[in-house]
Amino acid sequence: MGSFGGGRSPLQEALGRGLAPGGDPAGELDALGETVIETEGDARALAEAVARLAPGLAKGEGRGPALRDRLTSLLHRLVELFQSVQNRETYEILRAEGVSHLLSVFDARLRVADEDEATDLLFLLKVAAMYRVEASVDRVAAAARSAMTSEGALWTVIFRAFDENHPYRIALLNRLRNPLPGGFAGAAYLDFANAIAREGGLANHPYNTPDGRARLRAWLTDPAPKNAGYAHVATAALPFIDRPERDDLLALAMDHPEPQVQLEAAWAAGRLGSEAALKFLARSCLDHRHGKAAAAYLTELGHGGRIPAAALDPNFQAVAEMSRWLAHPSEFGRPPDEIAVADTRELFWPPTNDRRRLWVVRYRYAPARDGDRPEAGYGLVGSVTFALFGESTADLPPEDVYALHCCWELEMNGDPRAPKDRSVAAGRAILRGGAPSASSDNQGNGVSG
Repeated sequence: MGSFGGGRSPLQEALGRGLAPGGDPAGELDALGETVIETEGDARALAEAVARLAPGLAKGEGRGPALRDRLTSLLHRLVELFQSVQNRETYEILRAEGVSHLLSVFDARLRVADEDEATDLLFLLKVAAMYRVEASVDRVAAAARSAMTSEGALWTVIFRAFDENHPYRIALLNRLRNPLPGGFAGAAYLDFANAIAREGGLANHPYNTPDGRARLRAWLTDPAPKNAGYAHVATAALPFIDRPERDDLLALAMDHPEPQVQLEAAWAAGRLGSEAALKFLARSCLDHRHGKAAAAYLTELGHGGRIPAAALDPNFQAVAEMSRWLAHPSEFGRPPDEIAVADTRELFWPPTNDRRRLWVVRYRYAPARDGDRPEAGYGLVGSVTFALFGESTADLPPEDVYALHCCWELEMNGDPRAPKDRSVAAGRAILRGGAPSASSDNQGNGVSG
């Protein structure tokens, strides 16, 4: 039974039982739970298991309704293990003896995959890219041009795996030039090409073609707010598109209704030498909604000296940071209508065991509809930027906000000082304790009260 005979580790034992006649490899791996590949023995056992299971996986055996759901499918579980290597030795064993078998499964399943299995196949590609084998280039290209997999959410991660140190990065870039991939894969490929172009490693941008420019125009004129991300990545390509088409596309980007696309357009124009664009970015630095992005663009363009002094003020920086956090899609999804520093002070902060300046920032969102109440509250900046919705309410004094956030951050850290029940009183008591004399040389008063 090869590597499995000795049963030297829980993983090898699980694989041995799963590969025995009548065994259930998926069930054994599920029962094993989370594990990592730390030893050469485990790496070789996994490589042998994939080699033996690959023909059945390629035919689709063992991937039906009998399995609880897609995430516990055998292929997905095996690929997870390839992702869990802990050292160079195990990585090299799986690279030499295991990845080719995964790719053989990919070849067979891509032609017949349904929507759920397509996600597993993209996950496989992401991990294969991590192993930096040349064979992964053709597979990524095939999946990018497949209608079943081209809309998958993992494309950004797949292309990101082909980083500046990947030996087949440029090979992949050129492999996808013609025809350009469609769907979300096409947008992720555009973002990938833009990154290489910004690094100076691209003589001719793959979207600098009639088909490519037509796609850029379509994304820049799409009025749907949910597709603004496509317009954003299209705008990032414009410095690398030839005139006269570039001028028309740049005008569309500057007139786009999404402010982030307008900022990207200013970056593109600034890269091309536009003084007006640089002035626009400098003014935008003073807008809490876009200030951090505008300052980053100016810095990237080598014009950091144009950032207004007021935009570098720590209080403004705190407001801009809180605004950015609130605008994240998992929070409010847009910047607040009103935002300002309510309090700032330097104190010893138990969650980080140091003395630092913190800011309590008050925000307010106007009612979305008549009759609705405005949304208002406080967030904290200076340690972990966060807002405790429903707890750090607008009627609290700043001292209570510090106290609640201290409790919350201790909880997130798994700190034994975290109270069982988060409360203002508990947080104030912790803050009054000041710096622990045994573990820190920093001393300071906590929040009074």
